[in-house]
Amino acid sequence: ENDADPVRVTSPTYLLSNTYAYRDDDATDDKVDAMREIHHMDLYRLPGTSPKDFEPLNLSNVFQNSISLIEWPSRLLAFPQLLPPIENVLQIDIRIVPRFEKRKMVLTAIHKS
Repeated sequence: ENDADPVRVTSPTYLLSNTYAYRDDDATDDKVDAMREIHHMDLYRLPGTSPKDFEPLNLSNVFQNSISLIEWPSRLLAFPQLLPPIENVLQIDIRIVPRFEKRKMVLTAIHKS
């Protein structure tokens, strides 16, 4: 049962990042109602020519302590040192199929053996 108020989620195009708090009902720590964060980032406006371009986003902290939703993640591919471990990544690809005017979603998780 979800008793939380709905949150309007918008693309952070001009802000680079929007942060949303949520209660983690499955938290394993001592806090019964542990609050967590979701960071929704849009990297389109960043030049992506240097790791320094991403410093304002504090990616190391965000990847370690939050759920991250990233638009234009390809901007990070040139800097693998900034990326979280691959086993922590769930890639979500959402596309509009023009002929049917429907959305297609593909989820990809990579597991190391």
